[in-house]
Amino acid sequence: MAARWALVMALLAIPMGSGALAKPPPRPSVAEQAAISRAAERGRLIYPYDQAAWHATDEMMRRIPTASLPADGGWVVEPQGDLLRVTYYGVEGEAIYALFRADMRGSKVVQSRVFAADDDRTLTRETLALVRARQVAMSHGNGKARCTSGPFNVVVVPRQAGQPTSVYLLSPMATAGEYPFGGHYEIEVAPDGAVVSERAFTKTCLDIGAPPAGAGDGAMAVVSHVMDPTPTEIHVFLSLWMGKPVAVITAPKQGWSVSGDQIEPVRMN
Repeated sequence: MAARWALVMALLAIPMGSGALAKPPPRPSVAEQAAISRAAERGRLIYPYDQAAWHATDEMMRRIPTASLPADGGWVVEPQGDLLRVTYYGVEGEAIYALFRADMRGSKVVQSRVFAADDDRTLTRETLALVRARQVAMSHGNGKARCTSGPFNVVVVPRQAGQPTSVYLLSPMATAGEYPFGGHYEIEVAPDGAVVSERAFTKTCLDIGAPPAGAGDGAMAVVSHVMDPTPTEIHVFLSLWMGKPVAVITAPKQGWSVSGDQIEPVRMN
């Protein structure tokens, strides 16, 4: 996967100054539109879940001394009305227990709670199911290549009744302002704990930094992507994270503009 920064108007096949109208890009097929809709829906879910966990972790580290944290544990995120609830759990032998909980609105902690040893630290059945799916995915994903240092960031998508749970393993940002476009995976875990599918979103590693000085507001990151005919939820996630549009080239003369959760075909020069 190659990438660069370019101006939007350099990407679009629009004749400048001639007054001519550009030929519209080809309309997505039914299958492509379905893939686009899923990518947009998943991307706009992954981003706030990842951000909620990030800021809730800061709050947990502020309230719980590092030396008091268990050696094994993790977190899951669940919708709670108009908030996102981040539950951190610890693991001791076969026991899984609540450690810390934060209700988030964007990056703001609305309320939080530290669970003391004598509190009822039982996880709800729904939360425990997400934890189990996360544990299976993490075990299955052990050894998968990360494109940055540090453990994966993990997003567990709340499961629909009877459906597999999607767990995303995301390479974290290692250097401020450098966004990892590689090293991301999705693992689907069935209700019985079996891994039913998995995929990598890229074949190579690539970090994209801030646009170069003088690029202006019209700059977008440009990446090639040959694994799918359309952009994926990872492109949506990264566009939201960067706060910049991403141009995704999936085939010769076939490009897509990903601006947040908006995915549109564009005609290439």
